[in-house]
Amino acid sequence: MAKVKIQGHASGTGVITVTAPNTSTDRVITLPDSTDTLIGSATTDALTTRVNATGGRKNMVINGGFDVWQRGTSTTAFSSSTGYIADRFKITSVALAGRSTDVPSSESFKYSIKIDQNTTADPWILQGIEGMDKFIGKTVTLSYWIKPSITTTLRDDYLKTAHGTHAISANVWQKLTNTFVVPAGTTDGEFLYIQFPANTVATYYITGLQLELGSVATDFEQRSYGEELALCQRYYEQTTEVGEQFPLAKGREADRLRISSYQYQTTKRVNPSITLLGASGDGGPTPSASGIGTHAFRATCSATGDGQSPYFNGYKADAEL
Repeated sequence: MAKVKIQGHASGTGVITVTAPNTSTDRVITLPDSTDTLIGSATTDALTTRVNATGGRKNMVINGGFDVWQRGTSTTAFSSSTGYIADRFKITSVALAGRSTDVPSSESFKYSIKIDQNTTADPWILQGIEGMDKFIGKTVTLSYWIKPSITTTLRDDYLKTAHGTHAISANVWQKLTNTFVVPAGTTDGEFLYIQFPANTVATYYITGLQLELGSVATDFEQRSYGEELALCQRYYEQTTEVGEQFPLAKGREADRLRISSYQYQTTKRVNPSITLLGASGDGGPTPSASGIGTHAFRATCSATGDGQSPYFNGYKADAEL
């Protein structure tokens, strides 16, 4: 049988006390089979929280702090449609949605998403999680912060089977959690939902969405803006429009082919759909996208005159789930 050794520090004078919790349930701490050191950042930290929080990237939700808004930050109506505004988050059947600086004062968030509801439909905010099928049978925990304008009950779901129902209070930030086992039948890209109650008029602020392995909701994983942007660009990339930013070069003179290739900032999940912004043929045919792959695409057209210099001002590359 392996031995357990507790070793004090030769220069230390303080006393470390290990106190058992007031519980009638047996507790087991299993140490890793490797040489390592466990260090708590504060005396109030739970050991399980510290262990879960130190395993590298943990948050499966992308842009959970609502930092990246490539499509724009202004308020957008989704009362009768489904679409994206904050990167990676799809919205359906809500009156308006946009970026807000209203965030919980105790946390390190910069932005939240503000959702105005004035519809009798069944409104949702959701994100497809790539690679979730490899976690079938595993315990995961969803956590997020929400501030509603009314006292009500809302629901969060995974695969519409792992329900978490929460009573929430009006006009205060509160952290909600839902621990569940990833169910059989989960496929790659399955959606995680937050559902708002129908037949109500209300405003909701949401931030700090995190989905992680384990049964404990740990502190939100803070990633740099550059890292978060790159994660978002795997699914969607949009350039800022600048006049004649992307000119087409001369190709074959026989048919006045104009052609150029353009590499994305980040490799895409699948071959995306491409929208050219501000495309102009300079008096000839308008350029169009072709040869679309996960790394790059090309734009082509056939000029009708030697002096034509076709171009486009920007592009959108959409590879969302």
